[in-house]
Amino acid sequence: MAVTVVLTACGPGSTGPGTGGSAGPGPGATDGVGRAPATARPADALAKWQSFPVAADPRPLILTNGAVIDPATGFLTDEGKLAYLAGSFELATTAPTGPVSSAGYDIVSAMAALGRLRAIGTPQPGTRPLRIVKVSLAQAAFDTDRGPRTLPAWRFQLDQVTNPVQVLAIDSKYLWRSTTGDSTGLDRRASVSEDGRSLTYSFYGSPAGPSPCGADYTADVAESSTAVVVTPREVTPNPQGSTSSQACPAIAARRTVTVQLSEPLGARVLLTAEGAAIPVTSP
Repeated sequence: MAVTVVLTACGPGSTGPGTGGSAGPGPGATDGVGRAPATARPADALAKWQSFPVAADPRPLILTNGAVIDPATGFLTDEGKLAYLAGSFELATTAPTGPVSSAGYDIVSAMAALGRLRAIGTPQPGTRPLRIVKVSLAQAAFDTDRGPRTLPAWRFQLDQVTNPVQVLAIDSKYLWRSTTGDSTGLDRRASVSEDGRSLTYSFYGSPAGPSPCGADYTADVAESSTAVVVTPREVTPNPQGSTSSQACPAIAARRTVTVQLSEPLGARVLLTAEGAAIPVTSP
């Protein structure tokens, strides 16, 4: 697998309030937020995706936030929430037997979707199951590495839960490695230029300088024929000097860096240094 590494320097990015970071001296960026952990190697991330079929048509779907959309307003009781987290459900209605396709996709049965829902839980002995009182086929917006996609979903209405839980209904053959998402990329996003070569990468890190708790950023870029890894890196941290006695608030700022790719992004996957897919939008 051929890998190209490019270092692109950039000035301070945009700022804004955010969450994350860590209290203590120095910039607010933390490993996995403004910078990659020391153990994360871009080459390893690229290797994980070396078999991704960039030439496939249609391109496989890559979910970035799982195949299940939780009830929008949560749960009315702690007992119901615990049952949900345990994947404990009781079908108290008749599940539909069809259809076999929707919106151009082959879809799994309602019972198979219920299996997907149960699989995300961690079983807990003695948990009283949540009753499923209605099942219907609908559509829902799922997060993918190319932005939200409206896809067929089985909608399960739970007893004493205001909003339904929605489970992706399309067959796993449309998904890359039947992925259920990787949360390490959830706080990051990117946009690509019209020619596909300029990538603006957004992440949480230290506030923009100059300040004792601020930092500017550049980014390291590693590319292969199937994926691209962008790793933000601090430059000129704490431009006002030593912060040995400076306590910085645990507040991170939304920052951006812009990098140039050696070739258009195309169907390649944008990754964190840990190998998680990052959502990319285009003009």
